[in-house]
Amino acid sequence: MIIIDTLLQSILYIPLILGIFLSFKLLRLTDLTADGSFVMGAGLYARLSLEGAPYYGCIFTGVLGGFVIGLALAYIQKNNRVPSILASIICVFMLYSINMLVMGSPNISLLCHMTPLSNLMDSNPFLSNALLFGIVTLIILTFLGIVKSRAGLILRAFGVNYDLTKHQGYRPELIRSLGLGISNALYATSGILCVQVQKFADINMGLGIALIGIGSVIIGTQLFCNNRTYCI
Repeated sequence: MIIIDTLLQSILYIPLILGIFLSFKLLRLTDLTADGSFVMGAGLYARLSLEGAPYYGCIFTGVLGGFVIGLALAYIQKNNRVPSILASIICVFMLYSINMLVMGSPNISLLCHMTPLSNLMDSNPFLSNALLFGIVTLIILTFLGIVKSRAGLILRAFGVNYDLTKHQGYRPELIRSLGLGISNALYATSGILCVQVQKFADINMGLGIALIGIGSVIIGTQLFCNNRTYCI
């Protein structure tokens, strides 16, 4: 039972790690906005849930909030005018205040607010765990499908040589925007999953989450990639 609980807590962060892999390994951009996007997704979902918004609308809005953060980050970095690490640090500081405005308070409790997933967790924990595993597995398979497609090849080309993508007729800033938008949407997805399991959102719940994700990516690539640049 302890192993199952540990795995359940771990898989909640898999979308986050996939997003960091996308920005850190494929786009070759240092993206620390996970700290803010994680909270943005969690905060939007929790706030809208308390306001009585539709369940799936809350999830969609949370993911969309993360995607918008990625677009804003890409705009700051446009044409490499600001180094990626500096741009992400600026965004993290801005997002702390923005997330506080979104949430309306430092923390939001959902203990008394029932959702389809929380109802399932109370009535049938095994089925709810299986559902979470299934959702995360679907996210992983979708991510792998994108990375192995032509779109994934273009993302890799952007990371290897920015000017080459421009000479090949692609729009590198569009690639940057879509890549960072998807990665930040994945950060927000992890935040939403964590809120549904933990039943609360806190303004500091994303503190240090980017470094944890980067560390996970580095350890994973060292263990499973046989020193190749990409392992998928």
